[in-house]
Amino acid sequence: KQQHGHIEKVGYDLYCKLLDEAIGEIRGEKQKVAREIKMDVDLDAYISEKTIPDENLRISYYSQISQLENFAQAKQIYENILAGFGDVPIEIVNLMKIAIIKNTLSKHNVKRVLIDNKNCKLFLYKEENILDDFLAKLIEKSGIGVLKFEALPIIDFVIDKNVIEKCNYILNLLFEDDKFDFKD
Repeated sequence: KQQHGHIEKVGYDLYCKLLDEAIGEIRGEKQKVAREIKMDVDLDAYISEKTIPDENLRISYYSQISQLENFAQAKQIYENILAGFGDVPIEIVNLMKIAIIKNTLSKHNVKRVLIDNKNCKLFLYKEENILDDFLAKLIEKSGIGVLKFEALPIIDFVIDKNVIEKCNYILNLLFEDDKFDFKD
C-alpha cells in the first residue's frame, strides 16, 4: 500500500522492471548495465495528439515504447493502438523501431547511433575492450560493417538505402529471427 504512489509516478511496467532489477541485485545476480546512448535518426518519431488525444494515455504509450526490447513487445503496443485508435501512423512505428535499436545497443558499448540519408554508423565508447562478442558478430553478420578508429571508434555500415530501410537493416541484424513488419 505504501508503494502505490511510486507505481503511479513511474508506471506499472517500469516499476516492475525496477523492482526486478533491485531483487536481482540483492540476490547477487550480475545486471548488464545499459549506458546512455544518443539517437540521431533522421525520421519523424512521435505520438501526435490527433492519434491519441488524451495526454495521460499518450504519456503512458511513450513510457511503454521507451522500454521496448523486441518486436513482440512492439507488436503488442501496435495492436493496442490499432484497436483503440484506428490506423497507426508511421511516426509511431518509427518511434518503436528507434526505441528497440536504442535499448538493444545501449547494453553493448554503443554511445551514439547515426542514421540518415548518408550514414548508418554506431559510435562506440573508447574503452580497452571496444567490441564485445555481440558487436563483433554484428559486424560479421552484416558483411558490410567496418570498424573505424576516428575520434571515437565507429562501426560504419555503408548502405545505399533510405533511412527507414537502414533502420530495418539494423533491426534485422539485431534480431535475425524476427521480421519487423507490423502488417499481417
